[in-house]
Amino acid sequence: MSGDAHALIVANPWQALRRFTDARIALGRAGVSLPTAAHLAFTLAHAQARDAVYEGLDVDALRLQLRGMSDEELLLLHSASPDRDSYLSRPDLGRSLSAESLDALGRRTREPLDLVLVLADGLSARAVMNHAAPLLGLLLPRLRDAGWSLGPLALVQQGRVAVGDAVGQAMQARMVAVLIGERPGLSAPDSLGVYLSWAPAPGVNDAQRNCLSNIRPAGLSYEAAAEQLWQLMQLARAQAQTGVALKAPGHEALPESSVQEDFFLLPRGPRSTQQSVKDMLARGRQARAASRLQEARECFFEAASLSRREARPPLLAESLKGLGQVMRDLGELELALSHYQEAAQLCEEAGLALPHAHALRHVGDLFLQLGRAHPARKACRRALLIYRANPDAAALDRANALRSAALAEEKQAAGVEAARALWQEAKALYASQQVWAGVAECELHIGASGP
Repeated sequence: MSGDAHALIVANPWQALRRFTDARIALGRAGVSLPTAAHLAFTLAHAQARDAVYEGLDVDALRLQLRGMSDEELLLLHSASPDRDSYLSRPDLGRSLSAESLDALGRRTREPLDLVLVLADGLSARAVMNHAAPLLGLLLPRLRDAGWSLGPLALVQQGRVAVGDAVGQAMQARMVAVLIGERPGLSAPDSLGVYLSWAPAPGVNDAQRNCLSNIRPAGLSYEAAAEQLWQLMQLARAQAQTGVALKAPGHEALPESSVQEDFFLLPRGPRSTQQSVKDMLARGRQARAASRLQEARECFFEAASLSRREARPPLLAESLKGLGQVMRDLGELELALSHYQEAAQLCEEAGLALPHAHALRHVGDLFLQLGRAHPARKACRRALLIYRANPDAAALDRANALRSAALAEEKQAAGVEAARALWQEAKALYASQQVWAGVAECELHIGASGP
């Protein structure tokens, strides 16, 4: 009977493309209708999206995740929306603070701040619960190392994007970043967005903000989001503006006559191949940091082509790793894997131990994402061996390698004890670097592995 049912389903010729996207393509058909499995999957995703909109924020659990990330206690605020129904039916109330929250902020006295980070549940509290702490764990150390003055982390319940302007203005912040749950989609009920505004004040419009969207493991990775957000913050601080007016260096409007010449963004004139590739890599990183992923892909591809043509393996490996990062950002995991594998081979042949380990770790991570546990474990173990043998390896790189190796061990039937030992070692390294999100993740896995 089961075989007869499957025979009724007409496959779609695009089915092979489904591995590149969560979008509902190539579902096939049964007569003139969707197959039952596809219809049930759709109704489940729709229910999950609706649940995400109404799901409440677990403030105590979030406070625990964020513990130690700020020098001050989490600042609890509330929008003018008294409840979820009002929030959904009156969007304007979610854009302003309640009278009590305004009074609480008004009683705080402090010097002007460089930045205030605001968390808001938005339309998906689940997104903030799942992704805010890992992202902040990567971003905050950069801000502190650069000497930025930061306010306490502020959590606004029933908040929309613009509520951050009121918080930023009340705390005399030059800039505000709002981490907020985005409107759930049928493939992503927990997508996190970040909105960056210079000179926050009520009345700032969307054209005056910069946005990073779809931050989650299956979308824009925490590492990529933290890097892009850091680059945007530095640009905004240097230019005293955000939004459409913000320009990355080298990307101002071009005169029409130069557009054709600059199509591939290759430096012109009497410059060495090595410098040309380095310039191209720098432009690719800038484009990726500003979320211009197609432009970044062109830059890294051109850098790789030039390095390959001129037989420069170290530069080719660096270009391929950049290309792998962008392909991963775009969700093209198989292509990303092939680029990282070639980069790892080139680094090994050139005797570049730490770049080799870095590429291998990403190879392992990608194998894990693709559900291929055995090659993932092999790549992660090789990367970890190299890091252990090199005293010059950065502590955070070693911690990340331990994390990847632990995740790979957990996929093995007899890998629980090995994974537990790796998580414990990673936890110590993350703690030494004050990466508290990493410590929290390690504790979660250690606890799950038993006493």
